[in-house]
Amino acid sequence: MLVATIGGSLWAEQLARAQDVSLEVRTRDGRAEYRLGEPIALQMVFTSTNKQYVVDTSFRHPAPQRSQDDFLINPEEGTGDPMEDYHRAMAKMRMFDGGGLRGMGLLRSDPILLDLYLNDYVRFSKPGRYVLTLRDRRVSAVRRSSDEPAQVIELISKPLGLTILAADAEWLKQQLDSALEALKKRPGVNAVACRTLTSLGTAEAEVAMVDALEDEYETMGCGFSHSLLGVSHRRIVVDRMQQKLESPEASVSPPFVETMATLMVLEEKGETDFSQLQKEARKQINDDLFALLAEKKGPARIAAISTLVNESLQDSGIEGSMRSAQVLRLAAEVFDQLSSQAQNTLLSARWADIAGPAMVPVLRRCAEADSAVSCGTLQGDLLLTRLNQLSPSDAREVILADIQRDNPRFPSRLLGILPDKELPEMDGALREHLQSKNGNLDTTAGLIQRYASSGIAGAVVSFLDERGLGNLGGQIVPNLIAYLLRVQPDAGEQALKAALATRNETGSYKYLLRDVAQRTRSSKIQGIAIDALSDPDHDVVLSAVQALALTGDTQAKATLFERLGEWNARWMGREHDIFWIPGEGPVTDDRYLGDELIRAIATGAGWLLTEEDQGRLLQSAVTENQKRQTKQFVDTARDRPVSITIFNSGFPNIHIAVAQYNYENTEPAQRKLSQFPAATTFLLQNIPRESPETQSAVAEIKSFLAQHGMYLDLRKTN
Repeated sequence: MLVATIGGSLWAEQLARAQDVSLEVRTRDGRAEYRLGEPIALQMVFTSTNKQYVVDTSFRHPAPQRSQDDFLINPEEGTGDPMEDYHRAMAKMRMFDGGGLRGMGLLRSDPILLDLYLNDYVRFSKPGRYVLTLRDRRVSAVRRSSDEPAQVIELISKPLGLTILAADAEWLKQQLDSALEALKKRPGVNAVACRTLTSLGTAEAEVAMVDALEDEYETMGCGFSHSLLGVSHRRIVVDRMQQKLESPEASVSPPFVETMATLMVLEEKGETDFSQLQKEARKQINDDLFALLAEKKGPARIAAISTLVNESLQDSGIEGSMRSAQVLRLAAEVFDQLSSQAQNTLLSARWADIAGPAMVPVLRRCAEADSAVSCGTLQGDLLLTRLNQLSPSDAREVILADIQRDNPRFPSRLLGILPDKELPEMDGALREHLQSKNGNLDTTAGLIQRYASSGIAGAVVSFLDERGLGNLGGQIVPNLIAYLLRVQPDAGEQALKAALATRNETGSYKYLLRDVAQRTRSSKIQGIAIDALSDPDHDVVLSAVQALALTGDTQAKATLFERLGEWNARWMGREHDIFWIPGEGPVTDDRYLGDELIRAIATGAGWLLTEEDQGRLLQSAVTENQKRQTKQFVDTARDRPVSITIFNSGFPNIHIAVAQYNYENTEPAQRKLSQFPAATTFLLQNIPRESPETQSAVAEIKSFLAQHGMYLDLRKTN
C-alpha cells in the first residue's frame, strides 16, 4: 500500500477517459461507515468502450512485492500498511512476484468486478473521515503477438469517502466470540468468521488466530499462517506461539514454524540478511521442538514428529545428522499416523533412511486400510511402489485383492505396476465390475485395458453396444478401445471409428485419438488418424496429430508435413491473427494447428528428424514463437554427442529426455534409442542420485545402448 496525498488526479481521470477505459472503486455493501476492525469489502469495477484492453483479475496475498493496486488515503494520519515490514523484508531478499497463474479478462462495456478487502492493504488506527483513491496498474493494451511488450495503463479511480467509527469493547468482544463459535463448527470453514478475526486487529483476535493454526494444516483453514504476518501485536503473538511450542498438548505444524520464524525476525527488525535470520530462527524453533518432543502427548507428539521429518531435509552437520536419524527412527515407528506430507517425505527423499523389512507390515496396513484415518491421504502414488520394492509378494496380494473390489481404493494406473502382461485370473472379476451398477467404471476400464485377456472381449463389445459410445464419460471408452485393439485389433478398429463418428455433447470424441494412442501403439490407429487430419472439428485434427506423433511411422511423418504445408499457406503473413486475446471466446479455427504439427514432426516416436526434415521445419514456422521453438528442436537434434537427461518426475514415471524426445519410462525411450545408428554416442547430462528409480533407469539405458553397439558417456556435466 502506498499512502499519499492525491495529486494530478483530474489529469489522470481525463487520460483514462481518453483511453476509453475506466475504474471505479466502491464498497460491496454500499455502506460508507465502518467500525475500527470491521471488514471493509470493496469492489474494483473495470469497463471499456472498446475491446482494446485486458485486465489482470488475479490476486496474491500476501505478495512478496507491493501489489498492482496502490490504496491512497487522505489524510495519511491514522492509517498504515499491515504488511509494510513484510514487504520491506522481502525487498531485502529481492523476492519479487514475477510469476504465478494470471487471470486475464477482456474489457468491454459490461463491467469486470474484482472483490477484495481493504483491511488486507490498509489498517485504520483511529476514527475519522477518510478519502480512498485507488491507483491501479492492472489494465494493459491488448497485445497482438507474444513478443509485443505489455503497455500497462495507470488508472486512478474517483475518490471514495469512508467514515471510520470507534469500536467499543462490547462490540469487539461480541465479534470475537461470534467468530470463535462459528469456527468450532465442522465440516467446512466459515469465511465470515475467518475474515472477522483477520480484520479485528485486537490482541485477543490475533492470539485466537494463533490457536486456530493447530487445525489448519491437515484441513482447509482460514489462511491465518499468512494473515499473521501483518498483525498489530507482534510481540504478543510471538509469545503465544512460544507457549504453543512448549505446550505438551499443542500441535506444531510446518506452517506454524515458518510463520513463527518470520514473525521473530520481523520483530527483531534485523538489518542484516533477512533470509539468513529467518533460517536461524527456523533452526531455533526446530531445536526447541526436538528438545520438547518427549513432553509432547498424543496427537501433538505425532504432529511434532511429522514437522521434524520435513524439517530434517534442512539438517546439516554431525549434530543435525544425529537428530535426523533419531527423528526418522521415531517416524518409522508411527508412520501410519503421520501427516500425509511427512509420509510422502519419508517415502521419497528419506526412503533410503527407513527402507527395510520393518516397513513392510506398515505399508501393507496403509495399503489395505478402508479408512483414510490410519494413513492420512496416502493411498496411492509412492505407497504401492515402495511396498513392491520391499516385498513384491505382499504388493501383489494387495493389488490382486484390490482389483477384485467393486470400488478399488487405488486408481488403475497404480494397480497396473505388476509385471504381468495379462492377468487372466482376473477376467471374471473385471467382467462383473463392468456389468455392476455400483462399481467404478473408470477404474474398471483402466484395469481391463491393462490386464484383461481376450476372454472378455465379447463382454466389452456388448457393453459398448448396450451403453452407447457417446454416453460414457471419463476415460472409459479410450481404455476399452485400447483393450480391444490389443486383443482383437479388427474389433478395436471398428469401435474406434464408431466412437470418433459419435459427436456427443460431452465432446469426448475430440480427444479420443490422442487418448487411445497414449494407451496402445496399435498400427490400426494410423490410418484413422490420417483421415481425421481433414476433420471439420479443429480439436479432432489436433488429437489426430498427437496420435500420429505417438504411434505413426514415416508415412505419418510425410502426411504431417503435407498438412503443415497447407496450414502454412493459410496463415503465412497473418501472424497477428494467430494471437488469441483473453476474453475473445473459444478458438474455433486451426490457428494453433501449426504449433502442434511442428511439435509432432520434431518429436514423433516413430522416426528421427533428418537434415531435410530440419530444413523444412525451419521454413514452415510462421510466428516468432514457432521460429524459436523450431530452432530449439533443430539445434537439439543436431547436437553431438546426443544428450540424455534422466530425473524422477513422480511415481510411476521417470522422465527420460533423449535429445528433443521426452518419455516417462524406459520402454519408449529404448524404442527411440534403437532408431539411432550404431556407434552413436550419448552424453548423460546429469548423474541422478535422488532415487533408486533414476539410478536403475541409468543402468538400464546404459546396458541397452551397449547391446546395440552404442555408448553412454557418464561424464559429469553439471
